[in-house]
Amino acid sequence: MKVNRKIRRYSTVVVWLAFMAAYTGAAFATPVTFLYESTIDTTAIGGTADTAISFEYTFDSLLAEGSGPFASTSLSASYGPLSGVLTVGGDTVIVGTAGSPGITVLDDIRAVPLADSYDARGSVGPTGYSGQIGGFDVVFFRFLLADDDLDMFSNKSLPTLPGFALAADFQEVALTLDFDRDGAIIDAGDLRIQISEFSTTPVDQRRPFSLTLLEQRNVPEPATFSLFAIGLAGLGFARRKSVA
Repeated sequence: MKVNRKIRRYSTVVVWLAFMAAYTGAAFATPVTFLYESTIDTTAIGGTADTAISFEYTFDSLLAEGSGPFASTSLSASYGPLSGVLTVGGDTVIVGTAGSPGITVLDDIRAVPLADSYDARGSVGPTGYSGQIGGFDVVFFRFLLADDDLDMFSNKSLPTLPGFALAADFQEVALTLDFDRDGAIIDAGDLRIQISEFSTTPVDQRRPFSLTLLEQRNVPEPATFSLFAIGLAGLGFARRKSVA
């Protein structure tokens, strides 16, 4: 009996240690939601010169480098996918995960002049979008924030807080619509509505923009849930043996 009691005690201790190790070593997937806001000229489709544009998008904080639309280099990394909602004026488009949408971080790489850049984009092609802008299908969307002072990033890791955007000096936005309604990915008949700013663009001619954090939740990875379940099952087993 004494031997059995010792075994039960040791079993309980071992299970507790495994349980705590699973908890303290848990990797947490964090769904992060950013909101980008600015204005864009939509007079070409019957809108105004200062139409509100916003992109609310969500991505996983544990996205691996190289999982996005571009291959990584020594000074850049691409992460994906993302999904979200693009709103232009009163029109809303769902941006899905088809077509390799993602985020690309460029640290000291954007040439002439050098700049840090943050590039968030949807898919290339109409299959990644659900809804219309001004009565036309969307075939491409992206926004880019750039800092020619090279202060925005110190490395190419994926930002999970939007504070880096405060260092951005200018932006670029590209919204491509299927103007000729041929369903092609991108062609000469499509309409490109854009913001094209550079380091040489006068400050008073740059459109204001913002990037804010809407949500960030810690969610244990599936493997962590499994470890917790094993720990709880082990504790229950040890308890049943103790009662017996």
